[in-house]
Amino acid sequence: RLNRLITDVANTSRLDAELALQTTEPVDVRGIITSIVETFRGTLEDEDHRILLEIQDVAPRSDAFVVNGHESNLGRVITNLLDNAVKFSPEDSTIAVSCTRQPDGTTRLTVADEGPGIPGDKIKQLFRPFSQVDNRYDRNTAGTGLGLALVRGLVALHDGKVWLENKPAGGLIAAIEFPGPSARAQAA
Repeated sequence: RLNRLITDVANTSRLDAELALQTTEPVDVRGIITSIVETFRGTLEDEDHRILLEIQDVAPRSDAFVVNGHESNLGRVITNLLDNAVKFSPEDSTIAVSCTRQPDGTTRLTVADEGPGIPGDKIKQLFRPFSQVDNRYDRNTAGTGLGLALVRGLVALHDGKVWLENKPAGGLIAAIEFPGPSARAQAA
């Protein structure tokens, strides 16, 4: 746990420097998500969770799920959101991962769980370092409170936006939206 805390603190404090120094390249988000979901799938089945993956392209193109970014950072974002979904979901529940290319070229990723959700007044604070909400399903898996702060920083590094919303029937959706490659090139 201490090792994870040190790693999270180091990653969080590196973000400002990375924003100024890193260059980007076209990355296929669909491939990253598929790989990470498959890795999680074996572990989740052992823990009585199911994971569903849905990929949709509303306007098929060869570069449909390409964003300008960094493969390892995008992988960290997806892994962190899936880790949170597992921690906050009851046994015998489903975690749904979706990747959709929107008509305007943006790529939207969502991770939805069947956990308790988050009180509305606590949602924004979760993006601040060391912020946490009680986890009623797995009290033995404590986090550092840095995961969503790291996600927010990495998503910003990719000119994206991230938000959380409670599902009406219970559970939480973590959503991320990245501009398409052409939108980012025009902004540069």
